[in-house]
Amino acid sequence: MKARTYLDVFVVCIATMVLTACAKTGTSAAKSDVDMSIDVAIYSLSETDSAQTSVYPCLMEERVTVQSLCRYADDDNSVTVPFYFSDKKRYEEITRQHIGKRIAISINGQIVSTPVVQMAIENGACSVVLDDSQLATFFY
Repeated sequence: MKARTYLDVFVVCIATMVLTACAKTGTSAAKSDVDMSIDVAIYSLSETDSAQTSVYPCLMEERVTVQSLCRYADDDNSVTVPFYFSDKKRYEEITRQHIGKRIAISINGQIVSTPVVQMAIENGACSVVLDDSQLATFFY
């Protein structure tokens, strides 16, 4: 019974993250449909003092489809790019093993984000925030 309660809480957290990927409180997002494929890879990072060094080999690499881009009215300089990994099990393993640690996310071979993993993600959901120059590189 206890495991079921934790699962319910986890499902609610994931649903909330997905629903808020393109919505912020009090603001609206301008969505652009793109329907493009990009190559996304995840690397572990080792942190030494203030420097971050990528650790190879790559933990996961997959071609994903980005269906839309979200630009918020209060932040004209960045765009949220949501997508899903099809290998959900591998992505869950990686996020579970790296809770509290930093990972690197690359698009088409270029590292664009280095978030700290907060929780294991079971549904394959991921997103990155790109500035306008990165957006032009990958999507236009």
